[in-house]
Amino acid sequence: MRHIVTLWGASFSNNEDLKSRFDRFDEDFMEIHEICHEEERKSFIEYLQTEYSQDDPFAEQLPLNLEQLIHPYQSIVVLYGNDSSYGAINFELFEMSQSDIPFEAKAALLASIVYEAK
Repeated sequence: MRHIVTLWGASFSNNEDLKSRFDRFDEDFMEIHEICHEEERKSFIEYLQTEYSQDDPFAEQLPLNLEQLIHPYQSIVVLYGNDSSYGAINFELFEMSQSDIPFEAKAALLASIVYEAK
């Protein structure tokens, strides 16, 4: 099965504002990580590399400059989908691009990782 994980950098005044910008996505397919400090950024990257997915193709496709990509943001939103028939999030994530973002400059698509699960 083909999977997709998108990483969004976000800087909003509070978590409620952040969640409201992503409210079209089911929370079951979303994680929000606060990364204001260097230790939080390192922990987040370690989480993605070793814990988020047990599938090697996911970790292998993480951007090499991930730390630089996430540094300007207060939060990272991780959205997950797959090519199953369950829910609109799957189609939306596979079709989404930076130009589809209605968030102005407060959120940015940092990475879109598509991989096959074993």
